[in-house]
Amino acid sequence: MKKEMWLWLLGISLLAGCSVTVPNETVNTPAEQVSSQLEIQHKAPLIAVSDDEKVKLFARNEAQNEITEVTLDIGGKRKNFDWTIPDTRTKPQLFYTDLTNDHKEEAAIIIQTGRGTGLNHYEIHVVNGEDLSEMNVQHYEDIVAHTIESTITKKMMAH
Repeated sequence: MKKEMWLWLLGISLLAGCSVTVPNETVNTPAEQVSSQLEIQHKAPLIAVSDDEKVKLFARNEAQNEITEVTLDIGGKRKNFDWTIPDTRTKPQLFYTDLTNDHKEEAAIIIQTGRGTGLNHYEIHVVNGEDLSEMNVQHYEDIVAHTIESTITKKMMAH
């Protein structure tokens, strides 16, 4: 009986020395946790993250409701770009996939630059995943200018 009492008292004294506190904090989703950790690391607001979290875009300079410089992070490699992101209430879309069929992934960044009644305008940037060089993406205006032919003929009216 004395031995059981001694073990019981030992258990109580050990438990009395330990306290468990549960912090009163909200639970964040993994993307929110990544966002807050990355903002601390880069000291710049996180704008967008790709679904696979390999590509991240940070605001570096903001002026008059638009971002005028960004930092692109691809797998921990970072580079600054002077892309403008106007406040259209639409976050940029980020993807990491093989766009050029060379078996190497590229980052695709799609930025909405304008919107109106039934019209959306986007700017697309493609960045090499290895050396972070920006690849040339042909603008739709150039494609249309070289693809569509038109002529104007004057019709003569008889008197």
